[in-house]
Amino acid sequence: MLTICISPLVNEIGEEMTAKQFSPQEIIDGCYIEGDCSGIKHMDIFSAAANIDKLIADGVVCVDEMRPLFGYKELNTEESRAYVRTKNYENVTTNGGGENEEKAE
Repeated sequence: MLTICISPLVNEIGEEMTAKQFSPQEIIDGCYIEGDCSGIKHMDIFSAAANIDKLIADGVVCVDEMRPLFGYKELNTEESRAYVRTKNYENVTTNGGGENEEKAE
C-alpha cells in the first residue's frame, strides 16, 4: 500500500506544490517541495515471518489477528481463531531414560 499508493501520491503533491509555490526560474535554480515517507514503517510479511511464527507458536496471537496487519482478510475458521502453543513449550518430565530404550537381555 505504501509503495504502490502513498508514495506516488506524496510525490504528486510535492510536484504540484512546487509548481504553485515557485517560479520556473526558482525551480531551475533548485527550489522544490518534496514529501518524505521515510518515517512510515514498511511492514514486509517475508521479513516478519519468523516473528509472526513465534507469536503464534507462543500462543500470544491467533492467525486471524495477524492477517489484517499485512493486508489479508481473516479466515474466520475454528483453526484460524484458535490460540496454540507448540509442543516445544511444554514442561519436560523425565522417567529415567528414553521412551524407546530397550533392556539388554
